[in-house]
Amino acid sequence: MLAVNRIDKLLSVDIRPIPNCLFGLPTLPATTISVYHLDYTQMRMVANEQERFKQHFFNDFGSSRRVSDINLVNIIHHRDTLKLENNHSLKGKNMPNNSAQLHRRVAQNLRNEENKVKSLRSFVGFDGFVDQIIRVVDQRQSPHQYSTIPTIGNFAKRIEKAAGKSTNIELAVQRIKLGGNGPIVANALANLGTQTACFGNLGSPNLHAVFQDLANKAQVFSVAEPALTLALEFDDGKIMMGQTETLQEVTYENLMAQIGAEVFNQYWQQSHLISINNWTMLVPMTDLWRSILQNHCDAQVLQRQHILFFDLADPEKRTRDDLIDGLETLARFTPYFQVMLGCNEKESNEISNALHLQTGDHSKNDLQERAQRICQRLQIDGVVIHPVKYAVAANAAGTACVDGPYIANPLISTGAGDHFTAGFCLASALQFDLQEALLTGVATSGYYVRHAASPSVPELADFIDRWPVS
Repeated sequence: MLAVNRIDKLLSVDIRPIPNCLFGLPTLPATTISVYHLDYTQMRMVANEQERFKQHFFNDFGSSRRVSDINLVNIIHHRDTLKLENNHSLKGKNMPNNSAQLHRRVAQNLRNEENKVKSLRSFVGFDGFVDQIIRVVDQRQSPHQYSTIPTIGNFAKRIEKAAGKSTNIELAVQRIKLGGNGPIVANALANLGTQTACFGNLGSPNLHAVFQDLANKAQVFSVAEPALTLALEFDDGKIMMGQTETLQEVTYENLMAQIGAEVFNQYWQQSHLISINNWTMLVPMTDLWRSILQNHCDAQVLQRQHILFFDLADPEKRTRDDLIDGLETLARFTPYFQVMLGCNEKESNEISNALHLQTGDHSKNDLQERAQRICQRLQIDGVVIHPVKYAVAANAAGTACVDGPYIANPLISTGAGDHFTAGFCLASALQFDLQEALLTGVATSGYYVRHAASPSVPELADFIDRWPVS
């Protein structure tokens, strides 16, 4: 029995078939193997078996590394995936992030699956905001002309200069739109063509006007008035300022009172993909999850066939105990769903710190390893991290990284991460592989920030085709 104290993903490579002469295993097809770094206390392979396998592996891999550098301690054959575990760090070359072939394949797959997309059912919850998209005025030249403060750093300096004095800052509203992670994800999924249901605080007793367009293409269920976001956008990021009192009315009890257990259960159990958003601002969310686990999760019905994607949103303002409780609770959905966790780079740092996991140099390699560590610690199916210019992900098969279609001056940035979520979830529900799902996510986000609109599947496929690959 192998006792494992720590496991870190180091490398994935393709190898040729393993002959059946090794260890009495049946001949394996060409497949992908993963090499890990382990702290261990016992070994299952005797020394001569280790040496024979090391020699066979490195002959096939074509590595110049001396086989004595690696001390293999275990071999696992599971679902046609061969995993080699070792106790020595191994550094390998990254696979290319993007390629013309990948773009062509994803674009064509999307076109091929357009009809299937229309049959997919999606469930999204549980927040709801009215977003005011704002630029901060630097100098005003006339009633209709002004310059804006370009960066968050410049804005910080303006505020710092007012310390001990006071100042006046003008906010120029660019547009008012539906907001909240949930409604933006729902709107994107509806535009992509899924049969979408959105739950949250979208207006009560009547739907707020900003959600009317969403209601025209999706089922909407509301329990309270929407919250308000002042989204201060800059060239290098955004500052989200929220009035969130009404979010605390989104409880399991209020959902059942407004919607009914039978209707909720129908949407929950029959949806192919579920996107749960904004745990940070919805303080009752963890209790809501516990109630759903208790009342709406039947392993015989769900059978891990569908996607359940969690986006906590920036958890910095919540306590570590709250964050750990939320993470442990979302992991309890794994017997029923394929559970995935999404976050931006800052959020991944907060989660890693809460879990006492190592964080490195914030490079692409580091973020892939970080995603792998979070995934392994929580024992969920996947973790996605999406910085501004690229995205990485990890699952049981390995890690992936895809560059995004970065633009220096987006038409809109608020909602970009939510569009990534929509694209990634859609691709996952269509059973795209990890790299294909990442590309679909960053492309959905890239289209949105250029057009201030969510793409349809044909528009998304065309965008991917036109996206130049360096």
